[in-house]
Amino acid sequence: KLSAILRPDSLDIRQLTCDDKLSWQMTLSNGLKIVIGRDHVMKKTQRFLSVYRQRLRNQLEDIALVDVRYSNGVAVRWSQERDADTLVSAR
Repeated sequence: KLSAILRPDSLDIRQLTCDDKLSWQMTLSNGLKIVIGRDHVMKKTQRFLSVYRQRLRNQLEDIALVDVRYSNGVAVRWSQERDADTLVSAR
């Protein structure tokens, strides 16, 4: 199901892992890491896609990690310390 919702944006899952605490993390084929957390995996992935489409699509080479564990947005960790970590609203 995750692959199906990512595919229209040409995003493919390279690795999907679940740790001891049942927290999910996804690595895409372009190297982008997405921290999802333990619950609402589909909803959080859809939130990532919304922010990706609106704000992140053209900046992928500058992003190290996207954390979607927040209830109203995502946190972006920029690669090469481009900027401080940023919280991006999904609204």
